Amino acid sequence: MNTHSAILAATLSAALLSATTAPAAAAPSGQASVSYSDLDLSTDAGRAELAARYDQAARQICGGSDASQKLHGKERYCYESTSKQLKARVASILSDHDAKTGVAVAAR
Repeated sequence: MNTHSAILAATLSAALLSATTAPAAAAPSGQASVSYSDLDLSTDAGRAELAARYDQAARQICGGSDASQKLHGKERYCYESTSKQLKARVASILSDHDAKTGVAVAAR
């Protein structure tokens, strides 16, 4: 298991564990895998794509397969809590990248 997969597995496990403290109806219904080794995280486009992939992962975990699909009830609750955790993961990935490369994309 590579570093990206191990980190994602830990993040998704945390998301699933936190969701189990919510009402049973809000439990996630799936799993997701996010790969980003192909992205250039020193660019705005690469960073935006990373965020988009994690957003799609949150939707996939919670039963929404399409960004245009409106989520309601338990799926929305799951998506909001999972998405919040995954956004923190994206921020951590970008921070680690910036620290390793010494390059940061200007905040917009």
